[in-house]
Amino acid sequence: MSDIETLPAVTEAPAPAKPAKVKALPAPAKIDPIDKALDVLAQGRSFSKSNIMALIDAYAAASRGACAVREQAIAFSKTSFESSVETAKSVAGSKTLQEALGLQVSAAKGALETYKSELEKLSKTVSASAKAAAEPLNARTSAMMAKLAPAK
Repeated sequence: MSDIETLPAVTEAPAPAKPAKVKALPAPAKIDPIDKALDVLAQGRSFSKSNIMALIDAYAAASRGACAVREQAIAFSKTSFESSVETAKSVAGSKTLQEALGLQVSAAKGALETYKSELEKLSKTVSASAKAAAEPLNARTSAMMAKLAPAK
């Protein structure tokens, strides 16, 4: 007899093995360092984005202020030049030296008063521009100081 003949006949397929139940791992009590690092990076990115937006706002405010100053200076230069031309025409048309000197003195007084008032307007414009440009930067500085201050 051969070995094949002595083997018992298989009549039924073996039952599939039941999968072992996997037990869920308990949640860690501590925060994962990687999650904590990712959270810190996200907060830093958000804070940096806010800082950049504040810089852009400050630059825009300063640019608007510079444009306002430029336009005021151009307008003053134009009126000053026109006033000087009118004064020169009236001095040239004067009949006496005393009349010419009187016109020069009154024109100089008027020019000085106009210059002082224009300088005051320009000063107000520059001050308002500086305040507008500093506002977003001050807000970001306050936010940074609030983050650095110890919690009370």
